[in-house]
Amino acid sequence: MDEIGRLWYTASDEDARTLFRYLSIFDMDEAELNALPRGEDEFMDKFRDKVIELNQDEEFVRFATDEEDMQMMLNSERTVGKDEGLAQGRKEGRKEKCIEIAKSMLEKECDISLISEVTGLSIEEIEKLKEA
Repeated sequence: MDEIGRLWYTASDEDARTLFRYLSIFDMDEAELNALPRGEDEFMDKFRDKVIELNQDEEFVRFATDEEDMQMMLNSERTVGKDEGLAQGRKEGRKEKCIEIAKSMLEKECDISLISEVTGLSIEEIEKLKEA
């Protein structure tokens, strides 16, 4: 709706303004719909009346609500999945960086216990790096 609103204020084309008027109806409650002027645009009058009728139809409202709920759940699942993926990627990246540091310290012949302390890697992990 924000993008459509932006078009409303920037469009010089009457068709864009008309489209916005029609689309904005979907974002209005019944009081706002009833407050719209009548008789100026026959199509708009019929469209507004149909939207009011649909908003009063319990089956339609329940369907729309279920559909919105499903979309919100999908969006939430996507957000959680994305956050988990990012967290996993960061964790793997930190581990790779610790391994790089450990390899560098091994090349400089640092003590394994010091490498473990600095990187957080286990002595066993460092021993495997040393053997590789």
